[in-house]
Amino acid sequence: MSAEEVKTLTWLVAVVIVGLSSSWFVLVMQAFFDDKRIALVGFSGGALAALSMALSETLAHIILSIAAVVNLGFIAMFLWKNYKKPVIYLTSLVFVASLLGGVWLFSTFSGQIA
Repeated sequence: MSAEEVKTLTWLVAVVIVGLSSSWFVLVMQAFFDDKRIALVGFSGGALAALSMALSETLAHIILSIAAVVNLGFIAMFLWKNYKKPVIYLTSLVFVASLLGGVWLFSTFSGQIA
């Protein structure tokens, strides 16, 4: 790859990361302040993450995987319940577009960068 292609690829990756992180942050904060169950799940997830630091690696991975699935389930329920609000569906569209852009970048350029 030429230097110009690497520079363009770097900018594309930066745009994808900014899109993913900012949209995920807006969705989580919207859910956190709008739905009290999300706050409880977030607190429980943090406590489980802290507890898993003291456990064996295998058990910690199991606990954190279960907590991630539960957290994503509550976020999905929140999105399903509030998808008509512009702050939710526009942010979700940015998240999905950034995610698809990241997958495309990875699949296209993963073998070209050493």
